[in-house]
Amino acid sequence: IAGLGRLSYLVLQLLRQMGYEVVVVEPDSDNPLLAATEREGAVVIRGNYALASTLQQARIQSSRSLICTTPDDLTNLETALTAHSLQPGIRTILRVTDPELAARMQRHLQTLGTSYSTTALGARAFATAALVGSVYGTLTWDGETLLVTLLEVSAHDPYLGLSLRQLAQDYDLAILLHHSRPGRPCVFPKIWQKEGETLLKRGDRLYVMGTVGSLIRLAQGRPLPPELYQVRLLEYRNPYFEDEILSTLAFYARLPKTALKPLLRCLPAVVSPPLPRDKAIKLARQLRKMSTEVQVFAQVQAERRIPEVL
Repeated sequence: IAGLGRLSYLVLQLLRQMGYEVVVVEPDSDNPLLAATEREGAVVIRGNYALASTLQQARIQSSRSLICTTPDDLTNLETALTAHSLQPGIRTILRVTDPELAARMQRHLQTLGTSYSTTALGARAFATAALVGSVYGTLTWDGETLLVTLLEVSAHDPYLGLSLRQLAQDYDLAILLHHSRPGRPCVFPKIWQKEGETLLKRGDRLYVMGTVGSLIRLAQGRPLPPELYQVRLLEYRNPYFEDEILSTLAFYARLPKTALKPLLRCLPAVVSPPLPRDKAIKLARQLRKMSTEVQVFAQVQAERRIPEVL
């Protein structure tokens, strides 16, 4: 982190809480936040942010990202350019207070691979951008802050080879756009239909929306625990289908039909073991074809989730 102020101190705290090693570069030996920064477990380097020697001392060559939060836009840009000369392709996040300058930098300096975020996004967005990528906006839903970010799939990403459906499900994300070259961008892909089975490959670009926690799990390759579903049989209207219903339930429950038959005498009843969502929906569809009324419900709620984009 180049520059130690209120914003960068909050970013530092968030990154340390996530378990990351942090180096702070700050030229002012009298900065009142220095002692608190060292108590947080960060390494402090005193020197000019934009000098190659200072950034080398801060081990920029082995760093994952650089966050520039000085109050001077041009100092932030100069520091990012110096860092890129020492480690081409390093992810950099700049605090840019002039909206017009930020727009010009975004247009003309994309070869740096740099993310630009305004101060309005706040510390959580800066910390997330350092780990995941560019943050293009935030919104609040039911008390949660949601971030929109761009993912560019590389050979080292933990989600390489996942389907769109699996990515959304494992990391609790809403996929806003998917672009796989060659091909046209797919806006709001219907992840529970055939579009959701598209596998992510190197070079794909996705705009996704998620909470800070979801995006941090994505950066760290920590998917959510699987959310399991069960099927409740409310009633069946035609006794003619009874044997076929029992055969279907026996297949999913891996139990003999005789063990399941008493359930049909005391409806409504849960008639399936915990299943992945797609299998639970498949069972429910099969049962509905037999003049039944069924309900699919979540058996395990791993944690609060954002709305699905279907």
